[in-house]
Amino acid sequence: ELCKFGGKVYEQSYPTHDEAKCVDSTVEIVIQLSGKMRSKLVVSTTATKEEILATVKALPEISALIQGKELVKEIVVPNKLVNLVIK
Repeated sequence: ELCKFGGKVYEQSYPTHDEAKCVDSTVEIVIQLSGKMRSKLVVSTTATKEEILATVKALPEISALIQGKELVKEIVVPNKLVNLVIK
């Protein structure tokens, strides 16, 4: 049975590390409204702040909560969170 793997186990080479397989292409970010978590969103790690903000504001659950309110500040921490401060 060991012959299927090319010989004895202790004679086999150790697996090599491939850095390309360890890199994530997407990340889950937290969406906050005035510091309170309201939702999560999966975005590309290469997405810009403007793209992330546009996607967040287009979400139905977020747009319903900010509709008719004044947007005071937009805080974007890349690959971590988006916080929209509203009044």
